[in-house]
Amino acid sequence: MKFDVFDSRAEQLGATSESQKAELAGVDRVTLWRWRKGHLTPSLDNALAIAKRLGVPLSDIIRGDVA
Repeated sequence: MKFDVFDSRAEQLGATSESQKAELAGVDRVTLWRWRKGHLTPSLDNALAIAKRLGVPLSDIIRGDVA
């Protein structure tokens, strides 16, 4: 996932803490941390839901690494 885009858009929507960003993404903080560290990859369903919540096209937030 393109976390620079995710973080920027999340902050525009008022989610500034990791907890708020995780809530916006629909996951817990640990899952978001694992995504950021590369220990997990968001599923396509997760990526689609996040893009919808952020109000951006899916192509804006993925790098082609969704499972």
